[in-house]
Amino acid sequence: MVDAVVPLVSDSEPEIGAQAAKVLAPHRYVGAFPALTSLLKDDNARCRFFAAMALRNSGDTRAVEPILQMLR
Repeated sequence: MVDAVVPLVSDSEPEIGAQAAKVLAPHRYVGAFPALTSLLKDDNARCRFFAAMALRNSGDTRAVEPILQMLR
C-alpha cells in the first residue's frame, strides 16, 4: 500500500503532496526518501512540513541535512 502513495508526493496539486507525505509519516518507509526530500523544496508550507515529519519519522539519518537546509 505504501508504494502506491509515494508517486502522489510529487503531484502537481500541493495538498495531494502534503497528504501523501502525511500518510507516509508513520510508516518509516525509507523508499520515499527521494520524493520527500524534493518536497522539502516546495513553495507550499504544508508540503514542506509533512515532508519533514515523514523524513524525521523514517529514522534515515540522511534526512538531517535536507531538513536543516529547508529551515535555513
